[in-house]
Amino acid sequence: NFSASELGQVSLALNTIFLPTYMIGLALGNVYFERASKLNLHNDDLRNLWLKNFKYLTIFSLPFFTFIFFIAPIIYPIFFGPEWEQAGEYAQIFAIPAMLSFISSPMDRTCLVRRNTFWGPFWHALRAITTLAVCMISFSKDLNSLYFVIALALSMSLMYLLDMIVQFLFSLNKLN
Repeated sequence: NFSASELGQVSLALNTIFLPTYMIGLALGNVYFERASKLNLHNDDLRNLWLKNFKYLTIFSLPFFTFIFFIAPIIYPIFFGPEWEQAGEYAQIFAIPAMLSFISSPMDRTCLVRRNTFWGPFWHALRAITTLAVCMISFSKDLNSLYFVIALALSMSLMYLLDMIVQFLFSLNKLN
């Protein structure tokens, strides 16, 4: 159990870390989808495109999110006020799943390119279930907000890693 103030800290951290990541990932995903669709029309292998995108997204995201990881506890109180210091600490933890989201999200349409309409909704449902499970376990074990954030970040990280693996398999045309 945690207070409304702590919930606000978690919410600010999530929104400031994931919203920009989502917006950039959406734009990059549109470019990836167009290129992957063209390759798929000619029955070309998507593996090289997927790996190239993975490589560049990782090369860009590692230094950026490492910087965020180290600087978030310092900059949140400066930008939002001293009462938001805890949000900076939470943003530091959420930097890891945000980085994984940044890498995986642009390529999450590989399944659609391969004409699989099941994986996307299934993954989102699974993500909602795991998030609900983290909430329920945190509530039942009376975890404080820090442990909740750590558990949520771990759950999110695992889900993005799973999506990357499955999307790579779609790029190889191993799943249909």
